[in-house]
Amino acid sequence: MSQPVAAVLIDDSIYVRQMWESAAVSRGFTIDTFADGQTFFENIQRFSCEIPVFVDVAIQGERDGLELARQLVQLGFARIYLCTAYAGYELFDQRFAGVISKEMPKWLSESSEKLVGL
Repeated sequence: MSQPVAAVLIDDSIYVRQMWESAAVSRGFTIDTFADGQTFFENIQRFSCEIPVFVDVAIQGERDGLELARQLVQLGFARIYLCTAYAGYELFDQRFAGVISKEMPKWLSESSEKLVGL
């Protein structure tokens, strides 16, 4: 039986997605990753609005990471985190939960059971 998904990562870098997937497996939980917003929106019905969603700020495609994150907030997603490799990136939009580096946050694995309601 597969585990519930603890979080979502939307990042156009295959290396970042693989790093997060590998880290999740080694920590005993599951995340879903998407290369772009379009693919995520095609699967959006699979996710609760309470799931943490991590969005690459500099994602390439038809919409940038900030625009994608704002759309998710408008749809009711409550836990949006912006991911960036740029040091000193400031969060000006208080609707987002925070700004993190490209590494999977340790608190995600420490609280994955709580996140998925196990």
